[in-house]
Amino acid sequence: MKRGDFVIIALAILLALTPLLLRPARGAAPRAVVRKDGEIAAELPLDEDAVLRLEEGGQNVLRVSGGAIRMEEADCPDGTCVRQGAIQNPGETIVCLPHRVTVTIVGNGEGTGGVDAVVQ
Repeated sequence: MKRGDFVIIALAILLALTPLLLRPARGAAPRAVVRKDGEIAAELPLDEDAVLRLEEGGQNVLRVSGGAIRMEEADCPDGTCVRQGAIQNPGETIVCLPHRVTVTIVGNGEGTGGVDAVVQ
């Protein structure tokens, strides 16, 4: 092998690794934003197991485990929020309409308010 062969091999390796080197840094870990009556009641990171009980205006029990959150219990008449199951991806939402509770997953630089999009 000659010197030019080593240069070509080095460039090929560098070219193959370029996507890894230019990959953007990961944003903050996803978290669940829990709102009661439109006001933020709690923000729960999805990478830590936790239980949150909301008892004002009805009882809701939220459980974070395995990187997801679910409505474990609710004493609302329809129970749709409990049957919905766990959510874990940014943008997913659980809603308990009778108790006016929403749970939304945010992450990767998303905030709890602000502009979602601009349309011209």
